[in-house]
Amino acid sequence: MAKTKSRRLRKKLHVGEFTELGFAVTFLYKNPLQDDEIVQFLDLFISGVIESNGLIYGGSCGNSFDGFVALEKRGSVTEEQRQKVKSWLESNSNLTGIEVGALTNAWY
Repeated sequence: MAKTKSRRLRKKLHVGEFTELGFAVTFLYKNPLQDDEIVQFLDLFISGVIESNGLIYGGSCGNSFDGFVALEKRGSVTEEQRQKVKSWLESNSNLTGIEVGALTNAWY
């Protein structure tokens, strides 16, 4: 018989009522970019949609981007924030292969 975890342990493990949600993003730049252009695009992406919505992005960046978006502080990303990121990416005509994943546990 499985024993239920204590509140302290659920909090430490980020499960149950302490689950924190985020989502994966993947997209490609249509034309290869130089290093300075990648930095320029990242500045736009981070300031334009990530930081302005209280989010953080971690992952690879170059001519292909593959990463994870989570809330900047403790808590979960909302579906509204996820949609804002998706809309911002889709509005950029220089990007292709845009995939924005469903909200999932950011810790596992």
